[in-house]
Amino acid sequence: ELYVGGGSLAQRIDGIWIEERFGYIIYRVRGTNSNNIFASGPFGNVAHYNGIEWHKYEELTRDSGVMSGIFISGSKVFIVGYTTSNTTLIYIANK
Repeated sequence: ELYVGGGSLAQRIDGIWIEERFGYIIYRVRGTNSNNIFASGPFGNVAHYNGIEWHKYEELTRDSGVMSGIFISGSKVFIVGYTTSNTTLIYIANK
């Protein structure tokens, strides 16, 4: 499996490319296995793939900023970023 971000998220499984459009640019893609993939981008956008479908966390969307880092450790995910006024954003959640 291979995931590539940009104007959309491209997912390659068994040599076949599938494009997923979230309506925003994907800056980071991280995962621990094929049913635990996170993607993030501008305006606080975060999505999670559970192996079947993507879930966009609309409640995290903001007016400005970028979610620029994803780290997964054990049962927790840490997503960090910043706003245009240089406010630090940190999301911590249990998977």
